Amino acid sequence: DSQAAGWFLKAAGKRDAVAQYYLGVMHEHGWGVRQDQALAYAWYDLAARQDVVQDIALARRANLMKPWNQTQIAEAQEFSHVLGNWIAKGGDGPPPTLISEPEHGPTKYGSGFLVGRDGEIVTNHHVVDGCVRLTVNRDGISHNATVKAVDAHDDLALLSASRKVGDTATFSESPRASRGEVVTVAGYPRPPRYQSGDLNVTTGNVSALAGSGGSPKRFQFSVHAAQLTGDIPQLINFAIKGAPVRSFLDINGVAYRRAPSDTQITSKQRAKLADTFTVAVHCWD
Repeated sequence: DSQAAGWFLKAAGKRDAVAQYYLGVMHEHGWGVRQDQALAYAWYDLAARQDVVQDIALARRANLMKPWNQTQIAEAQEFSHVLGNWIAKGGDGPPPTLISEPEHGPTKYGSGFLVGRDGEIVTNHHVVDGCVRLTVNRDGISHNATVKAVDAHDDLALLSASRKVGDTATFSESPRASRGEVVTVAGYPRPPRYQSGDLNVTTGNVSALAGSGGSPKRFQFSVHAAQLTGDIPQLINFAIKGAPVRSFLDINGVAYRRAPSDTQITSKQRAKLADTFTVAVHCWD
């Protein structure tokens, strides 16, 4: 099946409608390739533009779309657009950003946050180090991502996704955190097979204003973080402060939002806000 998919891909790139149709079937069912409904839609959409398989391709495309929301439809249409451009340029080589994921799952997991006005995402360097492929994931939809910049010393990395995947976080202009202050921690668990796979949110308190070894760029907080990491519950955790992150963004020319943090909001409101700009990061090394 995987060899057949490879030959179909070569023919599909040369505008062969039957090959495009069968790639749709293979991606819909996961035959020889990773099951991917958005890619199946894209190939059906391209095949339907030619008379030879138009009716059946349209029918399969319509059936795929029945349970989808607008975000899923937009993602699939974007895939079709990208594939169409690749074919228009001759269809040589693999289609850009749409290479099917390996049959094995990701080797590393992490969380990222939309921070740039153009959709840039900040995550940890150790999450993306050595990756040959990256995706950012939100609302059950994966988007291919690339690394734009890294700072191994401060454990930071800047990603760019194939499309903007959420809202943008805002950095606080208020004074630094105080000992005992309540903090809300949001992220995606790793590995997801042990957890729900949804955004996890928990609360804790700032316990120290310096990190491991007295690092002034981090602070220490106490929270039961097993639900965020998939590891043994931890009472001591470290977070990178906002100032080093903003400096990293400034150096790399990322425009980000800042505002006074002078409004008290509930834990439920913080969780809802975090859900708008937090993504899961998956790495294949």
